[in-house]
Amino acid sequence: MDLSCIISSGDLELYVLGMLSSEDAYKIEQLAKLFPEVQAELYAIEDALLNAANEVEESPSAAVKDQLFNRLKSLPVGNDATTSLPGAIPLSDGHTTAKIIPMYQPNRSNSGLIAAAVIGVLLAIGSIAYTFINNNRQRVQMAAMQQQMDSLQNYAAAQQQQLAQYASDMRFYRDTGYKMINLKPMPNRPKDILAQVFWDTRTKAVYATNISLPKAPEGKQYQLWAFVNGKPVSAGLFDEKTGTVEQMKTFNQAEAFGITLEKAGGVSSPTVSEMYVLGKV
Repeated sequence: MDLSCIISSGDLELYVLGMLSSEDAYKIEQLAKLFPEVQAELYAIEDALLNAANEVEESPSAAVKDQLFNRLKSLPVGNDATTSLPGAIPLSDGHTTAKIIPMYQPNRSNSGLIAAAVIGVLLAIGSIAYTFINNNRQRVQMAAMQQQMDSLQNYAAAQQQQLAQYASDMRFYRDTGYKMINLKPMPNRPKDILAQVFWDTRTKAVYATNISLPKAPEGKQYQLWAFVNGKPVSAGLFDEKTGTVEQMKTFNQAEAFGITLEKAGGVSSPTVSEMYVLGKV
């Protein structure tokens, strides 16, 4: 994915300043989770704003403040203020009139006051930006922590389910009422493949588990067979997933069990050439 267009779009800056809609902000957050480059750019923008705020964070010195207040106190007040204006021209009747001057004339005292006001505004903006960025970072961190907690909870739930399945399957090995039959590979098959059948001698229920059968090709399935009076009878389709014991059909008697690889959905009679494992009871 081309991230340069996202980084240069200006949306990241708007996101940091809180000027995006909730929908667009959510998209930016998801991109930041998926792409470290986007998250790094967000941090860089936040740092730039924080640095700008820190540069104007210093307050005017006490000497500057005293100088400003002294200049304010020295300004004339009352009716005599007019006579103190620079450039005032006295009239013959004792009245004075102010010299006409341009509407704007630079004044050092006013410049100092304006500078102090600007610094105050910048400090306020810096404080707001600092607070907003910190809150935004905390929100992103909390979202990441919540995602990690959800992932851990899902992992714990999966582990708990696996342990429960393991405890359930262990009964087939511990309960002497189950007869275990090892289905070993046929002569033309790999020597390391194996499956097991558990036959409940009390209820005659049959269970099977795949130990190391190879993965079935697409469109194929393993099928379990019980040999009753020398004839194969389907015991059901066999899940190739290893480590899981599944219940098959019930048989009151059987001389052997075998597994063949058949077309998906199963067949009514086994394909002898596709027999993978076989075991006598």
